Amino acid sequence: KGPSLAQLVQQVKHGARPPLSHVELLSIFRQLAEAVAALHEHKLSILHRDLKPANVLLAPPLRPMLIGLGLGLARAGTGEAASRYGRGPGTTAYMAPEQAASSPLDERADIFALGLIMHELVTGDCLGGKGPVPPWMGRRAWAPPPLSAIDRTFPRALENAILSCL
Repeated sequence: KGPSLAQLVQQVKHGARPPLSHVELLSIFRQLAEAVAALHEHKLSILHRDLKPANVLLAPPLRPMLIGLGLGLARAGTGEAASRYGRGPGTTAYMAPEQAASSPLDERADIFALGLIMHELVTGDCLGGKGPVPPWMGRRAWAPPPLSAIDRTFPRALENAILSCL
């Protein structure tokens, strides 16, 4: 297997590799979205609950593979199992607000984490920060920095797709 997305972000930050192209970012986003959708559409309707760059390995050529399913939660058809467990384990910087608040979970928690991962791949910075509380917690409205502010050539459709996850 290849490096994790977390390792790739660090390689780019330290100049060990060039940033991902827009085409590469779109490919990774599409493949990750398909993998997450496959978990959610599985007959057990699985929530990952710990999507983060360290839990995505890259097989050549830039084929993302989800790992870290140890926290995955198989939900009953009604979603009751997910509601029962609430926040539980996970990585705070990549948790959806409802997950961090121990509220009932559904697929949107994983989709939020997917948006955070993609934003980090573009910017090199974790939107969740390094502190114990991500900036979106306790706020009625929160807007992530636009990707086009960092890269004026960033495709608007890809930016909208990533930001719509958040």
